[in-house]
Amino acid sequence: MYGYQDLLTDIGRFQRANLRTGAIGRTVLGAPIPYVHIGSPRGGQAVVQAAIHAREHLTAALTVGLIGFTLKNFPRELRSCGIYFIPMVNIDGVRLAQEGADFIADPKRREHLRQINRVVAQPKNEKIYDGFLRTGKKKTADCNAAAIKTSIDPVHEKTGKDFAERLRNDSDRSGDFSLWKASARAADLNCNFPARWGMGAENVKEPAAESWPGPYPASEPETRALIDFTLKVRPKITISYHSKGREIYWRFHQAEPALSRDRRLAEALASATGYRLIDGDRNSAGGYKDWCVETLKIPAFTIEIADDRHAHPVPYSALPEESERNRGVPGIVLGYLQRMNKIKNP
Repeated sequence: MYGYQDLLTDIGRFQRANLRTGAIGRTVLGAPIPYVHIGSPRGGQAVVQAAIHAREHLTAALTVGLIGFTLKNFPRELRSCGIYFIPMVNIDGVRLAQEGADFIADPKRREHLRQINRVVAQPKNEKIYDGFLRTGKKKTADCNAAAIKTSIDPVHEKTGKDFAERLRNDSDRSGDFSLWKASARAADLNCNFPARWGMGAENVKEPAAESWPGPYPASEPETRALIDFTLKVRPKITISYHSKGREIYWRFHQAEPALSRDRRLAEALASATGYRLIDGDRNSAGGYKDWCVETLKIPAFTIEIADDRHAHPVPYSALPEESERNRGVPGIVLGYLQRMNKIKNP
């Protein structure tokens, strides 16, 4: 798995290569949230962020891989514009998902998170086959592996077998945070932005492993850090990496001419990745993409990597194919930035 220490190692490698690095702010538990900038600080800029949901740490590995790929393959484009990469926004949550709560120094916070982690239930219509998640509904709520009682069909692949064994265990699984999405304060950071906050169809009303939008908009330090950094660098376009589904979201109540502008870019991203374009917001709200579209009036996209049949957390065996599928994304982003440069300086 790709964790926070791996990211810090890569940040050191980027620093030795004379890339511009820094931190956008700190998490609830005080961890610096690193960024890497490539290209020129002048001209149009983009922001690419990932792992704002804890269990989606595969997206951090994909994003770090894109940094080197972009440097190698787009040197000319990078002379006139730049990209800020923020590979892991929800560092505390990623550590929870990978390590459990033992790393948290405050015993009251540890126990509070474990209590929250106990109450999540497995949707009745989900089954596991060979490492893939099959569901009778088109869309169901995800779950944690805590205190689950269910029957699982036989599985044979290692990934699926390990996941099924966790689900078969009827004992208290409060220490297993592998499906946790939220922060160390049990707030879903991608519901916490001031963009029709609290209006998401799946929002819940109290701290939870996912979907609690926080007590008020931008209540969380990670959210505020990303907002402040975005306002500082004023990107022309943003990309948010999530998993899973191989889908691209781009709509959030835009009107023309932004609607047509954003659709063209979304269609280009869908063509490059082979992912399905979602023509609607599915009643979500409070996301980073939503805030960028509504407040900054810029094109912003949520890219969901990986086949939806995979169970959460998506196995790292999916990384090579998903990385390959996303190699066209930097070119589309840089091409848009160059066009914006020409409009500004005809």
